Amino acid sequence: MPEAPELAVVREVLERRIVGLSVSAARVLHPFVLRSLAAENFASDIVGRSFVAVTRYGKTLTLALSGDRYLAVVPMLSGRLQLASGKERTTKRTLLAISFSDSTELRYLDDRQMGMVYYARQEQLASIPKLEETGPDVLDQPLGLDAFAHRLRAFHGEIKGILTRGALVAGIGNAYADEVLFVAGVSPFRRRPELTSEEISRLHAAVYSVPREAVLVLRGLMGDQTHLKPRDW
Repeated sequence: MPEAPELAVVREVLERRIVGLSVSAARVLHPFVLRSLAAENFASDIVGRSFVAVTRYGKTLTLALSGDRYLAVVPMLSGRLQLASGKERTTKRTLLAISFSDSTELRYLDDRQMGMVYYARQEQLASIPKLEETGPDVLDQPLGLDAFAHRLRAFHGEIKGILTRGALVAGIGNAYADEVLFVAGVSPFRRRPELTSEEISRLHAAVYSVPREAVLVLRGLMGDQTHLKPRDW
């Protein structure tokens, strides 16, 4: 799934490319992907609104539009956002397309059709499932070692599962959990009560260093191609 490092780059690109643009048309190619909480007719309601901000928290993106409208993108396992030319053909994995007056389109792609896009007012965002993970974001200001260790004590399962559930820190999934644990030298199957203070210290450092280093690499690998998921590095 897209995790914090990929989505951080996507957010930067979308902020640069679509903020300020007005929507000229919208197409819902597969209705099940969209949950329109703010209006009965999403396609007509969004036309004329402009994008004003793009934010990320954990493994979700929220795109704010004028007039108290938000697109909350919960990509789950295989969802992607693509910036494409309006002349570029859509494929069977294109589930939603939003067109702008400059002939570009923002498309939601999903091979496995597991993700969701919610169209909501601000007051409705809190009711969206999976929008809010409970931990501090992994790319925000790092917790100190003592604060990190204190939060960690609340969990008792295997350490990889603790990392991916988002309650300790938000934004890490299966791929980056593996990388973090490899760098920390901790088996993913170690249970939290078994961890030594030295292992916790290494884990704390890796939780914050690995995603930050990944963002730097991904900026070069992805460019403006927000739908890519480069993992071979």
